[in-house]
Amino acid sequence: ATANRGSGEFNDLIGLFTNTLALRFQPDQDTTVAAWLTHVRERVLHAHAHQGLPFDEVVSAVAPPRTPAHSPRFQNF
Repeated sequence: ATANRGSGEFNDLIGLFTNTLALRFQPDQDTTVAAWLTHVRERVLHAHAHQGLPFDEVVSAVAPPRTPAHSPRFQNF
Protein backbone atom coordinates (compact mmCIF):
# COMPACT_ATOMS: atom_id res chain seq x y z
CA ALA A 1 0.00 0.00 0.00
CA THR A 2 1.12 3.55 -0.63
CA ALA A 3 0.14 6.86 0.98
CA ASN A 4 -1.09 8.25 -2.37
CA ARG A 5 -0.43 11.91 -1.52
CA GLY A 6 1.57 12.77 -4.63
CA SER A 7 -0.68 15.67 -5.65
CA GLY A 8 -0.59 19.04 -3.92
CA GLU A 9 -4.38 19.29 -3.70
CA PHE A 10 -4.40 16.58 -1.00
CA ASN A 11 -1.95 18.34 1.34
CA ASP A 12 -4.61 20.20 3.36
CA LEU A 13 -6.96 17.22 3.68
CA ILE A 14 -7.09 15.08 6.80
CA GLY A 15 -7.29 11.33 6.49
CA LEU A 16 -5.57 8.32 5.07
CA PHE A 17 -5.49 8.00 1.28
CA THR A 18 -4.12 4.57 0.47
CA ASN A 19 -3.85 2.75 -2.80
CA THR A 20 -2.72 -0.83 -3.30
CA LEU A 21 0.20 -1.29 -5.66
CA ALA A 22 -0.17 -4.42 -7.76
CA LEU A 23 3.06 -6.39 -8.11
CA ARG A 24 3.50 -9.65 -9.97
CA PHE A 25 6.49 -11.92 -9.41
CA GLN A 26 7.47 -15.33 -10.73
CA PRO A 27 10.31 -16.81 -8.69
CA ASP A 28 13.08 -18.59 -10.53
CA GLN A 29 15.02 -21.27 -8.65
CA ASP A 30 18.26 -20.35 -10.43
CA THR A 31 18.20 -16.70 -9.29
CA THR A 32 20.43 -15.62 -6.41
CA VAL A 33 18.96 -13.78 -3.45
CA ALA A 34 20.85 -10.60 -4.39
CA ALA A 35 19.52 -10.72 -7.96
CA TRP A 36 15.99 -11.43 -6.70
CA LEU A 37 16.10 -8.45 -4.31
CA THR A 38 17.35 -6.21 -7.13
CA HIS A 39 14.46 -7.39 -9.31
CA VAL A 40 11.91 -6.78 -6.54
CA ARG A 41 13.35 -3.31 -5.87
CA GLU A 42 13.04 -2.36 -9.56
CA ARG A 43 9.43 -3.57 -9.68
CA VAL A 44 8.49 -1.67 -6.52
CA LEU A 45 10.08 1.56 -7.79
CA HIS A 46 8.24 1.16 -11.10
CA ALA A 47 4.96 0.59 -9.25
CA HIS A 48 5.51 3.71 -7.12
CA ALA A 49 6.02 5.74 -10.29
CA HIS A 50 2.48 4.72 -11.33
CA GLN A 51 0.80 4.78 -7.91
CA GLY A 52 -1.90 7.21 -9.03
CA LEU A 53 -3.70 4.49 -10.99
CA PRO A 54 -6.43 2.97 -8.78
CA PHE A 55 -6.12 -0.76 -8.01
CA ASP A 56 -9.57 -1.48 -9.49
CA GLU A 57 -8.46 -0.06 -12.84
CA VAL A 58 -5.32 -2.21 -12.79
CA VAL A 59 -7.42 -5.33 -12.16
CA SER A 60 -9.76 -4.36 -15.00
CA ALA A 61 -6.87 -3.73 -17.41
CA VAL A 62 -5.06 -6.98 -16.59
CA ALA A 63 -8.32 -8.97 -16.47
CA PRO A 64 -6.93 -11.92 -14.51
CA PRO A 65 -9.00 -15.09 -14.22
CA ARG A 66 -11.25 -14.53 -11.20
CA THR A 67 -12.55 -16.98 -8.67
CA PRO A 68 -14.56 -16.30 -5.52
CA ALA A 69 -12.24 -18.68 -3.65
CA HIS A 70 -9.75 -15.88 -2.94
CA SER A 71 -9.13 -12.14 -3.19
CA PRO A 72 -7.91 -10.74 -6.54
CA ARG A 73 -5.00 -9.25 -4.60
CA PHE A 74 -3.47 -12.64 -3.86
CA GLN A 75 -3.66 -15.17 -6.66
CA ASN A 76 -1.45 -17.84 -8.13
CA PHE A 77 -1.23 -17.90 -11.91
